[in-house]
Amino acid sequence: YNPITKEFMMKLYDGSLNDINSEMKIIDAFQVARTLIAGSEKHLNQVRIAVNRFEKQVRHLKLSHLTIGALNYATFYNIINSLNLKNSYFNKFRMYFMSIFKVLIKNQCVKENFASMLDKRVEVKSIRKTFEINQIWQILDYLQENNYEFFRYATIFFYSGTRSTELLSIQAKHVRLDQQEYDVLIKKRANCYDWETKVILKDALPYWRELMMEVKSKEDFIFSKKLQPGKEQIRSAQITRRWSTHIKDKLTFYNGVLCKIEDLKKEGIRKYDSITEDFYSLKHSFLDFLDEKQSNSDMTSDSVLSLVNSLDLDEKTKKKLLNQLSGPSFDIARNMAAHRSSSITDKVYKVNKKKRENEYLKGLRL
Repeated sequence: YNPITKEFMMKLYDGSLNDINSEMKIIDAFQVARTLIAGSEKHLNQVRIAVNRFEKQVRHLKLSHLTIGALNYATFYNIINSLNLKNSYFNKFRMYFMSIFKVLIKNQCVKENFASMLDKRVEVKSIRKTFEINQIWQILDYLQENNYEFFRYATIFFYSGTRSTELLSIQAKHVRLDQQEYDVLIKKRANCYDWETKVILKDALPYWRELMMEVKSKEDFIFSKKLQPGKEQIRSAQITRRWSTHIKDKLTFYNGVLCKIEDLKKEGIRKYDSITEDFYSLKHSFLDFLDEKQSNSDMTSDSVLSLVNSLDLDEKTKKKLLNQLSGPSFDIARNMAAHRSSSITDKVYKVNKKKRENEYLKGLRL
């Protein structure tokens, strides 16, 4: 802007146009590009946070005047490096910005994906802390008595093996109680959303029935305001806030028993472990619990085979009987989580699988 002539020397970028060109400032280009990326609500929010932090650093380094067309790898590297991110965050930022540069390249703003040129950093992943199954029952019992709608949602979430973003998108028209199943749109795969048919386990079925009785229209979301059926779709962040308010901020496990923090303080008890597990850890615990159940079932497979072989039956009948007596051949936990590969289920969700394998090896004799 020229204060003498009172004119703009360059046409200002209008963010409402949603177009990207090489003359845009770096900040504007990144902010628009992030809106053109596909992904889940959680992923897009994380990208937004990363871009906002990037923007703040660009301003701090006094680089706001640079256009996206003038950006080079050295400048981008210096901006990212100056954020002083720990390795795990650096790798996530690298991934987020790789998708942003794809949009920028597509719109001919830059020629190279500078984010992909960054080397991934070594990160040491800690063992995820999850609830013991008896702790989950205690939490659900507490919620049932003190916050029924949240209890109902948490119970359905626990037995679903799915994510809040998916559950909160389910409408009444997607549910088939008579067939004990529902359809949900899985958005965790970039540029590829899939409709999945998921099973309603019998333990959760009564709560699904309650919700469906409260539905007034097929277009109603099963979980709307107050976690009751309604016309408005709510965000998963509300579940996180409820968990913090009703569980993490109020409760703790003391000597294996769920207690109110205020009650412990009244008794003069000041030393206790806070509940650090997030709401999503219920999914980890459930899928790991399923894997444990299936593993225990598989351990009896040798005895089942021995029993069937001892019977005076033809091979066809033996095979049929084995199928009936044996557990399912598919990975139950992976099926419930709607993962395409067992690797994700094994590495991320079956948190105690390695421990169970170690215990099995301890008793093995060759």
